[in-house]
Amino acid sequence: MADGHHLLIVEDDGAIREALAEGLSDEGFSVQVAEDGMRAMEMIAADPPALVLLDLMMPRMTGWQVLEELQQNPGLRGVPVFVVTAARYAGSAPIGYPIWVKPVRLEQIVRSIRTYLD
Repeated sequence: MADGHHLLIVEDDGAIREALAEGLSDEGFSVQVAEDGMRAMEMIAADPPALVLLDLMMPRMTGWQVLEELQQNPGLRGVPVFVVTAARYAGSAPIGYPIWVKPVRLEQIVRSIRTYLD
C-alpha cells in the first residue's frame, strides 16, 4: 500500500488524467486532479501534495510556468514534481525533474513514486 500519500495529477487530457487517477488510487494513493496549471497552483497552495505529476503542455498555464511559480515561492519550492509529457516536448523538459514520456506504463510511475516517497 502507499499509505495514502497525497498526489496531484496535472493533465489537460481528460482520458490520461482519469486513467492515471484511477490507477494510482487503485494502488492506494490519495489522488486529486487538475486540468491546467492555474487550477494546480490553487490546489498546491491550499494543500501541498506529497508529489505532483505534471504535464508540460496545457492551456491557461503551462507546466513550465507551474515549475517557475513553485521555484519562486519559498513555501512551495520543496514540492516534488515528476514531469509526464509527450515525446516531442521531452527534449526540452526542465532539467532536474524526473521525466516520463507518454505513453507511460502505470507500473513505472508507481515504482518511481514509491521509491521517491519511501
